[in-house]
Amino acid sequence: MMQHHREGLALQELSAALQRVVAAVAQTGKGGALTFKLTVQPAKRGSGGAVLIEDEIREKIPAADTGVSIFFADAETGALSRDNPNQLNLELKTVPGEVKAEEIKKAVSQ
Repeated sequence: MMQHHREGLALQELSAALQRVVAAVAQTGKGGALTFKLTVQPAKRGSGGAVLIEDEIREKIPAADTGVSIFFADAETGALSRDNPNQLNLELKTVPGEVKAEEIKKAVSQ
């Protein structure tokens, strides 16, 4: 009888919802859920036993993990910075020419 409910649209929507939940579970590695609820109510009195059937499809699709960023907040102004204000800046310079690994080892061991 379900193929006749809403001319088959309920089953099509249910199938599509299941596909979305399964795809999200496979992508995120987290659990999801799909709920299909049917509500049955009597039609108006004197309608010869007719009933009204209403459906509800609820998807619980797992959310993908989002990345995080670290910032440092200025205590006075609340301004955000990517640089830690409590850490000294290290002035690095580019070494001209090509430096071989042996030269670096020799300089470190001295």
